[in-house]
Amino acid sequence: MDEAQTESLVEATETMAEVPGYRPLSLMALFGLVLGIVSLLALVHPVFWLVPAVAVGVNAVALWRIAQAAPPMIGRRLGQIGLALSLILLVAAPAHVFLDMWIMRVRALRLADQWFGYLANNKPHLAHRLTMDAPGAIPKDEEEVWGFYRAAFSAEQSLREWLYKPEVRALLRLGRRARVRLYRVLRQTPLSRGQLVEARYAVTFEEGGKPTSFLVDVAIKRAKFYDSGVIVWNISSSNLVTDLPPELKAYAKRQQPAK
Repeated sequence: MDEAQTESLVEATETMAEVPGYRPLSLMALFGLVLGIVSLLALVHPVFWLVPAVAVGVNAVALWRIAQAAPPMIGRRLGQIGLALSLILLVAAPAHVFLDMWIMRVRALRLADQWFGYLANNKPHLAHRLTMDAPGAIPKDEEEVWGFYRAAFSAEQSLREWLYKPEVRALLRLGRRARVRLYRVLRQTPLSRGQLVEARYAVTFEEGGKPTSFLVDVAIKRAKFYDSGVIVWNISSSNLVTDLPPELKAYAKRQQPAK
């Protein structure tokens, strides 16, 4: 480009700047809008929660610069849309995750309540069914469940061994005398790493007119079979936290299987 062409380009630019109504576009507002749209990724995984936070800052600065610019700039509407999108997603993404986790916690605790209920009503086979990796493959009808255990030797052995767990024997011994309440939720993993809820329960009963308690930890796991798309919850483990009261400890230790 020679000197004459350069001078012509400069004159044309100066003339455009002097044209009434001409306003330059705010590139920051355009970039903020793009970030606001990209903020949709925050709904996919928590690792992207930073995107709407950055988008809020970029759009806020863009709108401030547009308001202070002389000559005036265009892009205010772009900045407003980008700011609205990023603010909505900044709130919606965590809320979506926490709502999902709350729903999963409710489902898990309901299964734990069902497990305790089966033991209280002297139905250990139904309680053990909930501990299987794929309880959906086992019949739900009580008589059919007994038939399943009689027909499957490995399942029957698993049931026999499980019945010697001290917390299981204690709960069966107490039956409906036991009052079970949720003490606290110990841990809950997010859906991105699978779903596991660990909860501690207080079991209280009266012995000789005096209330006595012990604690039991229960882990409830959510498993998804990707080949079929079926989602199954099960009681993955249970553990006695505190020592059993003497009257239950003696019962739990009786008839231990030979090693």
